[in-house]
Amino acid sequence: MIFYENKFFILSIGNNILSLECKSETIIDLITAQSIVAKRMQLQENKVYPLFLDMRNIIDSDKAGRDYLAQYGFILIKAAAILVKPGVSSIITSFYLKRYNSEVSVQVFTEKVKALEFLDTFK
Repeated sequence: MIFYENKFFILSIGNNILSLECKSETIIDLITAQSIVAKRMQLQENKVYPLFLDMRNIIDSDKAGRDYLAQYGFILIKAAAILVKPGVSSIITSFYLKRYNSEVSVQVFTEKVKALEFLDTFK
């Protein structure tokens, strides 16, 4: 398993899935978004993976960070399963993803098991 951790997120590659888990009380601004994408791409070494993205600990984000992730966050990604808390964060994430069309299949989930089942079809 390939693994990286800093104060904002944990990245790992295992079982042919790239996982990114945001740590407690993470705020996504432009600098954090750029750091996530740069480190993720470095770990991937130009290989394409399905992405499991756990966003349940994100407490806030700014427009620049969201826009950067929407534009560059799915490079070298086959498909993405985004795990969010039920309720408002799920609605906001789904709305934001609809605004930014991606060539990558992206779905929002509130249950980890269902998110991973979705990604199994892209391994």
